[in-house]
Amino acid sequence: MSDKKKSPFLFEVFPADKGEITDWLTRSAVTLQFDAIVQHVDFLNQSIIQEKKQLKIMAEQYVESMDIQDEHEKNSFYHAFINNGALPLDYEYSAINSFPQIQWRSEFLVAYSVFEHTLNSLCKIVQRKSGFTKGIDAIKGKGFGIARAEEYFKTVVNVEIPISTTDLERIKFLAKIRNIITHNNSEFNSKKEPLSAALKKEDPAIQLILLVNGDLEILLSYDFVKKSIFELQSVILKICNYKLYKNIAK
Repeated sequence: MSDKKKSPFLFEVFPADKGEITDWLTRSAVTLQFDAIVQHVDFLNQSIIQEKKQLKIMAEQYVESMDIQDEHEKNSFYHAFINNGALPLDYEYSAINSFPQIQWRSEFLVAYSVFEHTLNSLCKIVQRKSGFTKGIDAIKGKGFGIARAEEYFKTVVNVEIPISTTDLERIKFLAKIRNIITHNNSEFNSKKEPLSAALKKEDPAIQLILLVNGDLEILLSYDFVKKSIFELQSVILKICNYKLYKNIAK
């Protein structure tokens, strides 16, 4: 039996750098970071499912303890309990609906924040490895996300950002949702922000609620958030894997 100790890594030798923007170790770290967010989303989803079941059981027990004979009255009390005393149709105050929305919006914002930070870091890696004097921070008037990175690759790196047009438009769509959640509590005026048609295509993963003032509110779901995280991860890895430099593999 060999006395040689097994390597703690998957590979005895790390895969060679073939000119990609990032090395294998960095790409692996990016993958693990997004995978961790997905795992957290799955954990939250299971917790929410269990909480909903428990809340419904509590509501049923509460109504039964009141010894009400009329079924319509029973149903009214049941929905009042579930909705914290509000009208059954008033989702905003519903314990079943509002708590998941807080979670899904938070998870989506965290995932997009990680994406944006990683994207900016990749541009800084390109600057360092290429010896450019101009960094990503020099790009003004494009915000801090995908539009700025796109401009940096185009004007400084002198290549198109290494993702498809479909990927680029998708990320810009997610960026708009992120901005609406962050700056306007998920509400938007459909006349000022023509996003309704695109959002409706996401149904049932995204739902739109018509508010009293005529604005629309975006409701996210577990499915949409999880799908978005995979999309963000995919785009980041495509940029990481882009062979911008001379093949230095030996």
